[in-house]
Amino acid sequence: MIFMQEPYNISLLGWVALVPLTVASLKLRINKWLLLLSYLILSGYWVVNIYWIGYISNTGWIIVSMMMGIYWPFSIAALKYLHSKKMPLPLALPLVWIGAQSWQGFIMGGFNWGFLGHSQYQNLHMIQIADIFGEPAVSFIVAMVNGMVASLFISKASKKMLSQAALVIITLCAVWIYGDIAIKNSQSTISQGPLVGVIQPNIASSDKEDMANAIKIVDDMMALSQEAIDAGAQIIVWPETMVLGIINKEFLIYCQKDAIDWHLHHKISEFASNRCNLLVGALSADVEVEDGELIIAHQYNSAFLYQKDSKQFAQRYDKKYLVPFGEYIPLASNKFIKKILMHFVPYDHDYSLTPGKNYTSFTVKDGKKNYRFATMICYEDTNPEIARKLAYNSEQKKKQDWLFDISNDGWYVKFDDAGIYPSSELSQRTAINVFRAVENHIAVARSVNTGISCIIDSNGKIRDTFKAATLAHNFKEREAVSGWLVDNIPIDSRVTIFSIAGLWYKWIFMLIYPIFAIGGFFLIKNNNKLRLQ
Repeated sequence: MIFMQEPYNISLLGWVALVPLTVASLKLRINKWLLLLSYLILSGYWVVNIYWIGYISNTGWIIVSMMMGIYWPFSIAALKYLHSKKMPLPLALPLVWIGAQSWQGFIMGGFNWGFLGHSQYQNLHMIQIADIFGEPAVSFIVAMVNGMVASLFISKASKKMLSQAALVIITLCAVWIYGDIAIKNSQSTISQGPLVGVIQPNIASSDKEDMANAIKIVDDMMALSQEAIDAGAQIIVWPETMVLGIINKEFLIYCQKDAIDWHLHHKISEFASNRCNLLVGALSADVEVEDGELIIAHQYNSAFLYQKDSKQFAQRYDKKYLVPFGEYIPLASNKFIKKILMHFVPYDHDYSLTPGKNYTSFTVKDGKKNYRFATMICYEDTNPEIARKLAYNSEQKKKQDWLFDISNDGWYVKFDDAGIYPSSELSQRTAINVFRAVENHIAVARSVNTGISCIIDSNGKIRDTFKAATLAHNFKEREAVSGWLVDNIPIDSRVTIFSIAGLWYKWIFMLIYPIFAIGGFFLIKNNNKLRLQ
């Protein structure tokens, strides 16, 4: 089991991370106390790895860690069952592990975090297989090697083991060769897109939540943006909700002209005019009449495009994948439950948003050419299906030219009067983003408040050279600092199998995992009964 306090240089460790658990599971006589111990160990692992949730809610941090701990007892039972059926470990372990990951990415909206394959985010040749099957294919290959290594400790050398080892080596070579071909082929499929300016302001959440700072934040954003424009940027992107107002046209028509929302809208519109296309994150709202009064019926976390003619693009994008307890409260319709669950949220008020409905495609014009892009907001970049549908329109059979990823991440850092201090959440999410780029062979430009802002090319390489930048060239040094970078966004014409089909097989793993686990629990129970007799 592995993820990352910091996901740098852990690629080799990933290939053997599951060996201790696998060996212990199959060599020890498992009882309820060992299952409980495994649960506590994995819960403790998550306590360490997602300590940054505690910056928002200590209760939420412990609850999430305890929920994640359940996968080891189930996985141990499933392994026991498959081993009893004489299934080779290089196959059994991947089946179990992908099953566990599939459930982890599903329950409570999914927590697609800390997957085994994420450890290989800088191993570009080995992760290109994700363009067919997604990240689970990489996790499968890594787990397969773990299973083979574990076999060396569990079974005696035999012709059968040699044949299994040969098959694993052949599979690894085939995956590497596939990746090498994919990377080489991209030289003919990638063209140079327009100059994009990515802004990283590094603003503390306490400042960002205070409406008194709304104008100053926008002014600071425009100052950074002007530097990027002077360096040649034609499209500027700001992080999520940097505009502390509701700025959709359907809402603004009900506001007085001296309202802060109108003021913010005009400032942004005037700045974009004849300068750049500007993508900003802000709130939007639906207004309805209730008992003769206007009320805000729904609020959305949105992305708006201000064009060079100063007008808002006709459509906006409303975030679809909302964060539980951050952007909505599960089961909030029950007042009693809601009162309890309010202790898990970072606000002292009910900050409930509504998920969006459409996968918006934005269009910008650069000279005589039109470009199409879509935008992921915040934790949508951890959801492969959301990213896939944003990257590729299956109805029109059209691929976007690139994806923007706008995020705040200001909640997951420490800050005081002396400054802002990064957490491992920033680097962990960057590693996860690499897979969104590879799965769809599409470049991702990340604009993240506290970092890590970057451009990831369509082969998953995090760029460290730009046309101009004030941010560090080494992406590992872009945490909790302010600045900008400007570079041409690469445009890849390849349409991947994953973009078309997605994780179609995930449900198979989700079905067989509990079946194997239940079989394992019965096996463990019966073995312990026989031992007592």
